[in-house]
Amino acid sequence: MPRPERLVLKVKNLDQYQDVEAKGGVWSREHALSYERLDKISRPDSVQARMVLNDLHSFLGMRSYKAMKKIPCLILQSCPVQPTPKDTLAKGMVYENSAVLAVMTDLGGKFPPVLDRVNSKEKIEIAPYETLAEFNAQLAAYGIEAVLGEEEMEVLVIEEIE
Repeated sequence: MPRPERLVLKVKNLDQYQDVEAKGGVWSREHALSYERLDKISRPDSVQARMVLNDLHSFLGMRSYKAMKKIPCLILQSCPVQPTPKDTLAKGMVYENSAVLAVMTDLGGKFPPVLDRVNSKEKIEIAPYETLAEFNAQLAAYGIEAVLGEEEMEVLVIEEIE
């Protein structure tokens, strides 16, 4: 399930697709579904997944697709390299490149969805942080800064078919 910011629901009754009123288990019992497709014909996983998705579209009277939408996000962009502050020399997580850093930061959920405009191939080590300022203090050592903004990002659209 994508982050809420990256999900666009074009539906009549939002409560059928999301637990809007935070009912928890009650909502799940009323709206959740389980579906498994068993076929005698063996297919590659990608083909089987497409068939399951087509089944769900047909059964539920909906379609889903990826689209681009301008949304609030955290943008990783280039900046002048700054020396690492002495208070952030603690060992941290090492990320293979800026794309991995963006994905892992996004999954952390501390900030809006993350967009990597740097595309650095350099390994990046980041110690734990609590604020955007603390994060940026460490990123600056790699010539990266994270800024809040609004950009086009890929979203998942779920749309009911009339």
